Amino acid sequence: MRLYEIQQDERSEQLFATNLPLIEQNCMEAIWALQDGRTIYKGMNLSGNFYKSNPKLHIRKSQNTSNYYTLLLSNLPNWKNFPPRSQSLICSTSYRKAQTYGNVFIVLPFDGAKIGVCPDSDIFFTKNYDYYSNLDIVDLNNFWASLDFNDFDYLWFLRQFENNYMEIIGILLNGQSVLGNSYAASELGEQMKGAPHHTKEDKLKFLMNLYDPEKNGFILSSVDKLPIGENNEVWTDSESYLLRKSSTLCSQLAEKYGIKL
Repeated sequence: MRLYEIQQDERSEQLFATNLPLIEQNCMEAIWALQDGRTIYKGMNLSGNFYKSNPKLHIRKSQNTSNYYTLLLSNLPNWKNFPPRSQSLICSTSYRKAQTYGNVFIVLPFDGAKIGVCPDSDIFFTKNYDYYSNLDIVDLNNFWASLDFNDFDYLWFLRQFENNYMEIIGILLNGQSVLGNSYAASELGEQMKGAPHHTKEDKLKFLMNLYDPEKNGFILSSVDKLPIGENNEVWTDSESYLLRKSSTLCSQLAEKYGIKL
């Protein structure tokens, strides 16, 4: 997932208030996290200085790629405690990363927000190291797309996966897939063949294992436990304030609370 996603869409509303109480009323946990150096950034092509975003207002699709990983990470049962990717702001803990996508905004989630943390700077680099050392999310996206599976309706995707399970195994073992190399295809095919697959529950379990958040290195966090000084893609479905880093309001917040931005 690339970080350009709130490009002046319906989920963000420009605010013109310049006082801090509005932020302090809803975002003290984020302010305390900023004091510790735990900062969430987002680069956007927006010209204003202060926005309120509610990512739950609209379902979003993956940008510049097929939507499979967003669909699955938002709906698979073992992801239920994470913010759904389809209703989240996609951000970064790296200022430099955000800077490459436009004006840099500080993201202040409302108190109580859940934060999903990717193991790397971009979810595209995510791999399941326990089972598929050469298989990443982009490979899987390309594979589902080559089968023409639905990438917007979760239940439809599941039906296609269940009904074509044996055909998928054959494609993988015959080296006809677009996974990038025959070793990854063969490994995945052998795993599918050897796993229980007689029931819908068995097939769902395999899919859950393939995208397992723990095995893929994802962490469910809060603002006070975010990594410091790292470059991780993060996401939240919380309402949030977005402060342009170069704005007077951001400077006032930093001065009042002794925050280094």
